[in-house]
Amino acid sequence: ILNAIMALRHLQVERQVRGLVVVVTLNRASVYNTFTEEVYDELANVLEAEAAEDAPSAAVVITGAGKFFSAGAHLGGDGSSDGKINSTYETLRRFMHAVINFPKVLAAAVNGPAIGIGVTLLPHCDLVVAADNAFFMTPFLRIAVAPEFCSSITFPAIMGHILAYEMFALGRRLTSQEALATGLVTRVVPRGEAKATVINVLSKTLENLHARTSLMLYKSMLRGPQRPQLLGACESEIVTLKRRMEGGETMSAVLDFLQRKKASKL
Repeated sequence: ILNAIMALRHLQVERQVRGLVVVVTLNRASVYNTFTEEVYDELANVLEAEAAEDAPSAAVVITGAGKFFSAGAHLGGDGSSDGKINSTYETLRRFMHAVINFPKVLAAAVNGPAIGIGVTLLPHCDLVVAADNAFFMTPFLRIAVAPEFCSSITFPAIMGHILAYEMFALGRRLTSQEALATGLVTRVVPRGEAKATVINVLSKTLENLHARTSLMLYKSMLRGPQRPQLLGACESEIVTLKRRMEGGETMSAVLDFLQRKKASKL
């Protein structure tokens, strides 16, 4: 099937451009496309399947439904991951490894605000197109978590230590234009056009008969030397996050955040 749409529980997967481009939409608009263990699992399944040599795809595009790209990890109470902390870490690790090891083009169409892992995912992408109304935040201090998804090394490498520290510690919010200036995104387009722009860029590129193999070669040359360091940082950050969770600091901060959020709505 060259062009088809498949709906998973939390994702919509669509094949476009003669089946060469797989568009994965985070389909949780009512909760701002937040990530749960189930979302990590579904994304890992898609990426692992498309990474296979016999998969016809040349690229995977990640975008969000509704107004947000992603508001990060789910902190609310739908109970989907309660009591499964170790299982969640394993699923998170599997998702991150699937992204880091993905051999084909990985693109992001940032259709709106990106927060937390919605931002730390982006340095692992090969093409990032953002809507002009998007913004980017990693408010880790607010909920007492540590930098994740290798951002302890990817952010300083992209934007320098000082701005990376501001984002982690002070919750600095970047506009799309600021993100473009730092190199976190590759181009900014009018709202509503991010997904179409990414697909159009990839469609034109893939008209070249040798594009599929060449793109994989270029990615291997650019990303290959970094992978051991990224995988090491990923593991170190997960261990740190788990330690903070087990120490109660993060849970206390999350509960405080949720209580303040609830009170502000009263």
